[in-house]
Formats: sequence, C-alpha cells, structure tokens
Amino acid sequence: MVLISQEGVPAGTVPRADPIASSPSPDEEQAQAITFDSRLQRRRPVVTWGLLALIVGTFGLEQYYGGSSSDATLIRMGAEVPARILSGEWWRLLAPMFLHSGWPHFLMNSFVLVSLGLFLERLFGSARFLVLYVVSGLFGCLFGTLFAKLSGHSLSVGASGALFGLLSATAVLGFRPRGQLPARLVADLKRNAVINLGLNLLVSLRPGIDYLAHLGGALAGLLIVGLGVITPTIWPREDGRPYARLLPALGAAIAGLSLMASLGTAIFHGQPWLLRSPLAFVRTSLGDSGLSIELPTVLGPPRSQRRSDGATDVSAGDPLERLMELAMVVQPMPSVGASREEQLAIFEDNASHYRSVALERGAERSAEPKQLDIDGWPALQQFLRLPDGRRLTRIDMVAHRHQIVVELREHRSLPQNLAINLAALLGTLRVESPLRPAALEKPHG
Repeated sequence: MVLISQEGVPAGTVPRADPIASSPSPDEEQAQAITFDSRLQRRRPVVTWGLLALIVGTFGLEQYYGGSSSDATLIRMGAEVPARILSGEWWRLLAPMFLHSGWPHFLMNSFVLVSLGLFLERLFGSARFLVLYVVSGLFGCLFGTLFAKLSGHSLSVGASGALFGLLSATAVLGFRPRGQLPARLVADLKRNAVINLGLNLLVSLRPGIDYLAHLGGALAGLLIVGLGVITPTIWPREDGRPYARLLPALGAAIAGLSLMASLGTAIFHGQPWLLRSPLAFVRTSLGDSGLSIELPTVLGPPRSQRRSDGATDVSAGDPLERLMELAMVVQPMPSVGASREEQLAIFEDNASHYRSVALERGAERSAEPKQLDIDGWPALQQFLRLPDGRRLTRIDMVAHRHQIVVELREHRSLPQNLAINLAALLGTLRVESPLRPAALEKPHG
C-alpha cells in the first residue's frame, strides 16, 4: 500500500467551541486550524498504537514459527483461505489482518497504519476508529473470499483491506468534510486522496496482490464515513446534543474481542508451534485395512478412503502448506492366506515395476534405489526430485499380507526438525487387534 503524507496544521491554542464556519476570513481560517489541531493533539490514539503492537508481535511469532514467507506458518496462524472460510473456519475473516508476508509487506502496512491511524483515531475517537478499522478489514476478507475465483488466489494475508478502508475514509473527508475540518486541511486531503487512490489502484493490479480485499475495504470505508455512520467528533454537535458513547463503545468492544478471539482461535487451531517442535507421533488406523501406523502429529488428522478394488488410500498433510505431504496405498494380497514366502515372491516379481513407476510424473532420481529390510519385510526405497523442486521419497514394500506404497513429498527448505525417516515410520506398522480396533491416541509429553 502506498501513501502520500498530508501536511500537519500548526500547533497552538485559541479558545473556540463552535464547528468550523463556512467561507472564513484568513484570520478566522488560521484560528480554526490552530484550534482544530489543539483539540486533535489532546486525544490519545491508543487503538492505533495497540494495533501496531499486535501486528509487530504477530509478525515476530511468524518469524519464530517458520518465517513470514512460509505458507505453512501463515496458514496455521489464520491466513485468509477462501475454501476453508466457506467450510466454516470463521476466524480466517479477521485473523489475516495481523499477518504479513515478508518484511516489505509488514513495514509498508505498519507505516500506513501509523500515518492514517493517528489522524483518524484522534478525529473520530478511539471507539469509532476501531469499528471503522475492523469492519473495513472484515469487508476486505469477505470480498476476497466470496469472489476468490476472480482473483484466482487461494491464500491472502495483510491489513491492507482495513487500511484501504482508512484511505477511502480520508478521501471522503476531503470531498465531504461536513464543516468539521479546516479549509487548508480539506484541500490537502482532497489532493492527497486522488494521488493515494491512484497509486494504490496501480499497486493493487500487480500480480500476487489481493485486489478484491483492497476493494472490499475501500467500499466499507466509503460507505461508513460517506453515509455519516461514523463522523468526526472534534467539534460539538450543531444541535447541542452530546455524541453517543454507549453504542460506539459497544461496537468497539465487539470489534476488539472479535479480533482477539479470531487470532487466538487461529493459533490454537493451527498449532504453529508444531513447525518448530521435535516430531511427535500418534498411532493411527489405516482405514479399513486392519493395519495401524505411527504418524507425525504435524501432518494433522489423516484422511482415508476405500477404493473399489479393495485398496485403502490414506493421505495426511496440507497441500496448501506445501511443507510435506504423505500418501499411502494399502492393497490386500489376492490370497488372504498367503504365506510369508509367497509375499516375498510377490515383492521380487514387482521390483522392476516399483523402480519404473516412480519416474512416471517427470521425477528425477537424486540417489540410486535402495533395498531395505523393514521389520523383517522387504522394501525398495527411492529418492527423487519432482519438477516443482520438492523432494519425493517413495517406499514400496509387502508386509502383513498387504502391498504398501508410501510417498513423502517435502519442500526443499523443510526445517531439519520436521525431517521424517520414512523407513523408520514404516517400521511402526502393526496389525490391529481384531477385538479392539486401534484408536487415535494423544501423544505423550
């Protein structure tokens, strides 16, 4: 987001309690500006500094949990993912306002928040400002979610929707000040609004920018301030009545609690600390195969599906995170009573097929295939590199009257603490008790 700063008005104090008059003389205009600035500076912009502190703190957590450019970190901390919002993950409508992808994004939005927020919070009052900020950010996420097919994005973060709401609110004040702003400031706001909106429109059209979030936030600010739902509170009302306090305070409380609840729920649900912790494992049933295995908790709950040929497909890991994904096919032997020798013979007969099938997707070998013994069962391990740069480890084996294929895809920059020894993982394969199917257990420690 780009911002052209507006000129400040000179400081000073001149006693005046009336709203700014129309067509003032030069002396009256100067007095109005001085009084306006004096009233403005007496207000403390606690919400702006509080929001900045939360953005800075959240950015620090991003860096700690894997980096602000990591999709896995952003998703686990509440990034806007349209498909998941539509499936019920409501916290992703507000939590993205705290998240930023990379240092330039973080620094630019922090600068804009301070530049616009300090002025608008003093002008509207803290409660009204917080409502404007949160509603604008909410509209930005809603637009980005409902019309995601237009922009083609599947992941979005940033406070830009809320900031575009502040930008359009500032523009409205320039073109419709309602007698609340000094003439010189109105002229500055009007001029800067045209420049800022033009520059930010160009920025919004760049590849990778969620322009729909910008549009949604801008429309929210335009409507809220343009329709007079939120107006400046620097001067007393013309009818002499006091400004409402209860309703703005209630709205601010709801907005603030919603923000904090969204971020807290996102982090609790996503468990980003697993990206930094040593791997923990949980014994998991492999669908209807009658087998169970210990899987890393960082992959999340596995998904299983029974195929028409009797095989069971099992997958774990988030494709959007592009961190690591595990896929298994568990195929029962044709003969349930196959002896161990017959199972070993089936493996030997299929060894050449195992070597060739792994290369069918354009993968390249990064090491020669290796024959292993996994808990007394034969297996062939292959290390490959996919066209998108990810590492692929594949193991074909027979065990417990099943043919088993396991593939592990890993991002090339996978942290060392998340590295999985696929052969050791397959060494945890067990036949479940026929009396008590294996259940998902909680990891210890």
